[in-house]
Amino acid sequence: MADSWLRVRGALDRWLPVVVVALVVLAGVGAWVTYDAHVTTESTAQRTVDEWRVTGEFDHRATVQSAAGEASVDPGTTV
Repeated sequence: MADSWLRVRGALDRWLPVVVVALVVLAGVGAWVTYDAHVTTESTAQRTVDEWRVTGEFDHRATVQSAAGEASVDPGTTV
C-alpha cells in the first residue's frame, strides 16, 4: 500500500508543473474568447423569411348504433 502511494506522489510531483501550465493556458484562451465575443460590435440584421401559419381543421363524428329505445339519440343518426 505504501509503495502505491509513493508512485502516485512521484507522478504528481513530475506532472504537476505541466498540468498547472496547461490549465493556465486553457483559462487564458477561454478569457480571450469570452472577451472577443463581448467586445465584437458586429451588427446583425434579422429578416423574416417565412411565417408559420395554422391551417387545417378537425372533424369528428360518430354514427349511433344501438337498439331502439336504449339511446337518447335515434339509431343511424350522425352526431
